[in-house]
Amino acid sequence: MILNIISNALPVFVLQFIVQPFIAKALGADENGRYLALMSLLHCAVMITGTTLHTTRLLRERDYKENALIGDFNLFLMISAVVNLCIICVGSLILNCSPSDIVFIAFLSVIWMIKDYVIVEYRLKLTYKRILYNNLLLCLGYVLGIVLYRIIPKWYVIILAGYLLSFTHIYFTTNLLKEPIRKTALLKGSLKVLSILVLTECMAVFVMNYDRFVILALLSGSAVSIYYSATIMGKMMSMLSAPVSNVILSYLVDKKELSKRAYHIVWGISISSGFVLYVFCVIVSPWILMLLYPDWASESIKLIYITCGIALFDYIRSIIKPFILRFCSIHFQYILKGIQTVLYGVFGFLSLKFFSLKGFAICNMSIGVLLCIMMFVVGETQLNKPKGSNIPLSS
Repeated sequence: MILNIISNALPVFVLQFIVQPFIAKALGADENGRYLALMSLLHCAVMITGTTLHTTRLLRERDYKENALIGDFNLFLMISAVVNLCIICVGSLILNCSPSDIVFIAFLSVIWMIKDYVIVEYRLKLTYKRILYNNLLLCLGYVLGIVLYRIIPKWYVIILAGYLLSFTHIYFTTNLLKEPIRKTALLKGSLKVLSILVLTECMAVFVMNYDRFVILALLSGSAVSIYYSATIMGKMMSMLSAPVSNVILSYLVDKKELSKRAYHIVWGISISSGFVLYVFCVIVSPWILMLLYPDWASESIKLIYITCGIALFDYIRSIIKPFILRFCSIHFQYILKGIQTVLYGVFGFLSLKFFSLKGFAICNMSIGVLLCIMMFVVGETQLNKPKGSNIPLSS
């Protein structure tokens, strides 16, 4: 878990503290807000396609091994690539990108998506050192991309350089892309899991990226830059929770049940570690903001207590999610996500419209508290229930 945290922290650190400040300075506040919206679009497309396929493979691998079957997933990958391209092309047109920019952004998105899926092989084999090596190459690619930006002044050159280097390493050190493109008897069960995960991931990416799009629409690109900068340390907290969650899920695949005592211990650890991270983020955020985003840091600093609070509750839910995902009925995943999406979409819009950025941030934190309470209740009442069919691990 520690190795996975380190390997995932490296590209997050380089992106947040080197690449994005460089791009922000090069583009200015308003155009930087548009760049952030496009990055959100890329994250949306990759998470809906690559990340869901990654998780499905984790959850279904045992069944394919037990039945000595190989197939299905490269079919899913091809379909995911088409869906990915559709999302990127439509979104880029809405954000007024030029045709040439759309081509490069679409290519970046597909490379990113394939890498996001194929890296699951390292997790299946628990070879986390290779994830570290791959992310080191991703960081090196970002740095090379900054050099290339001097020649081709397009922000996506930096991100593309990183993912091309990362993808090259993945291609030559994994075998998933070499699997045959064919259907197996387990396709129906895998498709069911994938469909449900896509539905919940669609709601998740809406919540994760809604802020940038709605702030851009209702206020301005400068407001996006101010709000995003205020969340920079909080984003680090949320992003660091993802590798922990992935490792937990990797080890939970073969477990059949979880005791209530263990469940309570996990909650205690997640809350206490999250609080420590919250205090750290609140203390260091002003210094980081003044260093990286001096042009609008004073405005962002006013929001950090709230935005770090949002990240705290995101962190807690991210740690608990694998346990709910594995030991409770899968229906609770999209029930919780559905509630979050509706609350965030409606009250987030209204709070931003009538109370500007601060009201928007307070609304988001309040929703985070409510969702943590609901998640605890679900685990407390539904954990290991025979009725609530767990994630289907067989067709």
